[in-house]
Amino acid sequence: MKFHYNTLEKNREEYVGAEMVSLRLLSLVKEECLLFNPNLHSNGLKCAMSPHGLVLVAVAGTVHRDNTCLGIFELIFGLISCPIRENTWKIKVVNLKIVGQNALQPGTQIEEPSIKYEPNQLQELYDGEDLTV
Repeated sequence: MKFHYNTLEKNREEYVGAEMVSLRLLSLVKEECLLFNPNLHSNGLKCAMSPHGLVLVAVAGTVHRDNTCLGIFELIFGLISCPIRENTWKIKVVNLKIVGQNALQPGTQIEEPSIKYEPNQLQELYDGEDLTV
């Protein structure tokens, strides 16, 4: 998992392995008390399938703590079909980007969270090993 966040400064974290990724995602919700509110309209949610069967899902939305909007997020993850169990999917790659309100120039309004990529561009992001955003 690649986790980019921009609050007062730009930060990047990388996690490898299902357990480490799961623990980090869980800590965002449980320990940091973040609530991810997705924009489920057509501009906030997009998906595509690679020629190799990887399903790419991209969602954008706002990040909140309590009643305060902290910023916006973009999450792109890749799912692969489980060859053993029918209609079961596993997460292969995760790329999460968060931009906090305090990272913006004073007076800048946060625009509606949206995915800027078209489905064919999402496919191009996948290079066989990793998502690069």
